[in-house]
This record gives sequence, structure tokens and C-alpha cells, in this order.
Amino acid sequence: QARLGSWEFDLDRQAGVWSAEMYRLFDRDPRLGAPSAQDFFALVHPEDREGLVQLYSDAREGREVPGAVDFRTNPVLGEVRYLAATVQRLDADGVPRLVGTMLDLTERRRVEEELRESRQRLREFVERMPIMMDAFDENGVIVAWNAECERVTGYSAAEIVGNPRASELLYPDEAYRVEMFEELARRGDD
Repeated sequence: QARLGSWEFDLDRQAGVWSAEMYRLFDRDPRLGAPSAQDFFALVHPEDREGLVQLYSDAREGREVPGAVDFRTNPVLGEVRYLAATVQRLDADGVPRLVGTMLDLTERRRVEEELRESRQRLREFVERMPIMMDAFDENGVIVAWNAECERVTGYSAAEIVGNPRASELLYPDEAYRVEMFEELARRGDD
């Protein structure tokens, strides 16, 4: 379920309106109402605050604002949330406003981090395997070369991975090399 909130902020009156989801995103009691600009900045991670303060200043001065900005919530609030905000300045009926949405990316970031860690563990596992492990891309260029390949062949991963001529180093007999790649192509079609 996407956690998407919407908001509006009147730049003249310095007052805003938040959807119910905005209050949930920031663990804020709706009875408090939407925060002032300064109170909102306190909800933002200190490392991300300066960019949002600048955006706010630009909007107040009538300068262009970026259409999107990502930031984190302040860790003193509890769990740090990763938010993607859309921002637009509107001057309807002579009233300058900022309007936008905020999407909670926290769960997606957590899953992406778990995936990165899983890939790293797999890379480390393959690297330490006591058998030769290599991999080719669709053009026959080697994209993986583990420590056992280095030990057996004497070629380092730096010499082999991404080197378009590596197969010539490893398989100097052209007829054998062509036959090997044809066989690999056949196997790839199965």
C-alpha cells in the first residue's frame, strides 16, 4: 500500500493544510494542525534541512522551485522515513501557495538495501568458491572472474573482467574459441 500524502501551504498567511496521510507520515497528531514552516523544518533530518529551507526561501521570493525533492525525517521523531515530495508553486487568486505530495519510500529503501546486501553476500560466496566461476555477457565479454579462476589461470580479475580480448588470452586456439562460443549460444537458447 502506497503511503501518499498531499499538502498545501499559503505563503502569505504562513498556514498549511495536510491530508490525513501526511499526519501519519510524520507521526503528528492531526489536532495540532499542519505545522508552520519552521516547525516543519524541525521534522526534517538535519542533513536534508538546508535544501528544503532554500526551496522555501525561493518560493517566498517568487523564484522557481524544483518539481521534486527527496529527504528524510528527523531521527529524533523515531524511525527515519525516506520521503519523495513533489512541489509546485501556484499563484491562484493572487495567493502564492506551495502544493504537493509526499510519498513514503521507506519500505522500498529497506527492500533495496536488503537486495544490495544479498547481492553482496552472493558475490562474496561466488568469489570464495573453490571452483572456477566465470560469466560472459551477450557479447562474449567476461563479466565475472572469481579467485579460483585467478589461481588456476594466473590472470587477475582486473586483467580479464571487461577485457574484450580476454577470451583470446584464455583460449588462444581460435577454432576452439569459436566452437566454445557456439556451444554456449546453443545452451543459452535451451
